[in-house]
Amino acid sequence: MGLNPYKIEIANIREQCSWVHQDNKERATEKAVKIIEATVEKVKLNKPLAPLSVPITKRALVIGGGIAGIQASLDIADSGYEVILVEKNQSIGGHMLQLSETFPTLDCPQCIATPKMVQVGQHPRIKLLAYSEVEEVS
Repeated sequence: MGLNPYKIEIANIREQCSWVHQDNKERATEKAVKIIEATVEKVKLNKPLAPLSVPITKRALVIGGGIAGIQASLDIADSGYEVILVEKNQSIGGHMLQLSETFPTLDCPQCIATPKMVQVGQHPRIKLLAYSEVEEVS
């Protein structure tokens, strides 16, 4: 069975005593004793908790349709999860489409983003909500 992790506290003596009071060992010891006593009293008040099992919804919400949101959506969807991609503008792509070249390869940003934008539009597990904003998450 082992120890219940909710009934454990750490008395941080090294950082709060030993290192702070290197020149005064007596003061460090006094402070360490007080920290240990306080930690023991805190543990007495802790209640043992049992692990909680929560059902997982195999769906992800990605907010923002820039290149990072696009790539995250594709990666999550390719892993088998449903994705809802929300973009506030009328089209995905973000600021990357405004650049003249990318670093360090100096590639054309449109050459990188456009195929990914098409993939998002055609992916069966990605639902794109363009010209939308998240008002509430429950």
